[in-house]
Amino acid sequence: MPAKVVRLKLLPPSYSQDWDKEQKREAWREMKRMIQDAAWQVARVKNTVITKEGLRVFETKAEGKNSGKKIPYVKPYEIAKEILAIIGHELDKGKPVISGKMAGAAARHALDSVSGSHGKDLWKGNRSLPSFRRDTHINLPCNGASMYPDSKTSGAYSIGNLKGIGWIAKVGMWSRKHSPDYTGPTQIIFPIRTGRLSPSQKAILERILSGEYRLGEATLGLKNGEVYLNCSYNFEKSTGRQIVTGRVIGVDVGMKKVAVCAASDKEYLRLTIHDEVAESIRRHRAKMQRLRREAGRALRPYTDKRKGHGVKNKVRTLDVLSGRERDFQKTVNHQVSAAIVAFAKHNGAEGIAMEDLTGIYERGGIPQRWLRRWAYFELQQFVEYKAEEVGIEVFQVEARYTSQTCSKCGHKAKENRKSQAKFECVECGHKENADLNAARNIAALGFKKLEAQKEKEDNNN
Repeated sequence: MPAKVVRLKLLPPSYSQDWDKEQKREAWREMKRMIQDAAWQVARVKNTVITKEGLRVFETKAEGKNSGKKIPYVKPYEIAKEILAIIGHELDKGKPVISGKMAGAAARHALDSVSGSHGKDLWKGNRSLPSFRRDTHINLPCNGASMYPDSKTSGAYSIGNLKGIGWIAKVGMWSRKHSPDYTGPTQIIFPIRTGRLSPSQKAILERILSGEYRLGEATLGLKNGEVYLNCSYNFEKSTGRQIVTGRVIGVDVGMKKVAVCAASDKEYLRLTIHDEVAESIRRHRAKMQRLRREAGRALRPYTDKRKGHGVKNKVRTLDVLSGRERDFQKTVNHQVSAAIVAFAKHNGAEGIAMEDLTGIYERGGIPQRWLRRWAYFELQQFVEYKAEEVGIEVFQVEARYTSQTCSKCGHKAKENRKSQAKFECVECGHKENADLNAARNIAALGFKKLEAQKEKEDNNN
């Protein structure tokens, strides 16, 4: 089932628009302190788990591999309980400690960060142990969603719609296990700021409540002074569309045109994300670079021996500019990926083929500054999850020479690429836009992968 995330902005518990300014200010301060305190404790759990896992790897390499001794795996929940006991003793009796479910989720998240390919790199010594800052996100297992959220169900949070309050997030934040009067996690109700929700976000919440979407794990954290709850949700793939057997859409990304799409079986079926988008990207990037240079020049007079009160504001300006550029990239990638998937869906494609970008920075002739600055990997990720929602498979293909290979006769030569935009085959004379020619070649490679996958499935059956 595909998974997506909806971001919800939370208000302080028991928040009321009738409060005066001072009451509202104090409520926000208290909520931020609460989140910061919980985040610090979560970071401590994660770092302790990571340290223990690193020691286990070291012991296994030093002793277990040579002597046959089996080093036991780290058990996240047991370590979380141990750390909670330590935190409980260190803090004052009146100060709360994060709940056991929060600590367990944090421990699992820490172990996941060194599993899979990261774990292999850790074993080989190619990667160091990660560390988590004290403002890390708080991981929350899910209760679910209902009209009347029940505090007795499992999980650390739930979403509901209460009469007289509206949409709320109920979080089991604090535990007092080190106190004799412990009765369970403290359930805190955060009103969701529905005034800032888009129509699509409201529709998602309604579908979660109705059971059409299934709520998953969430993260709770601070960003730019606001408290956000990022909820994941799952749903069944959409299958109600007409499919053209064997049709694959090839996607070529570039500098002049952000993306060009072509079909593997129909010559005139194409889509171009035109130069206006690429030009807006270049203009926005140039503007951000100019503002960043100006902010950098403003910081030059400040040294370790000479710092004024204004230096914090100037450093904050750099952070804000970086955030703006990142948000702009993300927005454009969402728009471009949505257009690609909509084109593939409308034309009944079985799959979408995109270039495998692994190791692309090391290749010769690649505009490295452009590729590093623009989030092509993110664009591919957006295409993948959007395509999965509608039942379209995404193939990663080796597209090293697609810009030099003729899509008509298959002749490969560097001389075929006359310019950035012009392609003319020296063998058969075929002329075409260079990006469109590359997209056709990528589509053909994707079709081969699709056929190979079908053949393998038939052999298995």
